[in-house]
Amino acid sequence: IMLSSSGLQSMRCSMMRLHISQLGRMAVAPEGKKSTGGGKKGKDNNDDSRFKLLIKALEQKGPKKYVRDAKQMEIDQQIAKEFTRQSFRRENKFLANMQQKIRLRDIAVAALPAELQAEGRTNDMEPYPMDRHMATHTPPIPGFREQQSKKNSD
Repeated sequence: IMLSSSGLQSMRCSMMRLHISQLGRMAVAPEGKKSTGGGKKGKDNNDDSRFKLLIKALEQKGPKKYVRDAKQMEIDQQIAKEFTRQSFRRENKFLANMQQKIRLRDIAVAALPAELQAEGRTNDMEPYPMDRHMATHTPPIPGFREQQSKKNSD
């Protein structure tokens, strides 16, 4: 039998509730009998109230349902449709851009001399150098690298 993750989770929750309810029956003294624990006089030794509090804390409460009327559901459907349209437009624009780059790459490789075209079609899998210059929005700060190397050496 295969269960989805949500089915498994609900099964675990129901099993936990079953175990908790069984523990509750064991913890409660039989009817008509009072607990004869060795506690102090004047205090209620009945663990039932504590156990009920434990059960209340452990029971999983589901989220409150968000009830929508027909008008709100229609508005939500329109928003969802517009979101889908915009997502597809964005995806199509991205794919068209990639296809244009592939086409331009193929044109550039075809413009190379015949002996270089085979090398132009191979992928360059060499990693970037670790000390390559990174473009920044600010001009370099004089002496910054020396300060950093001083901190690292300490």
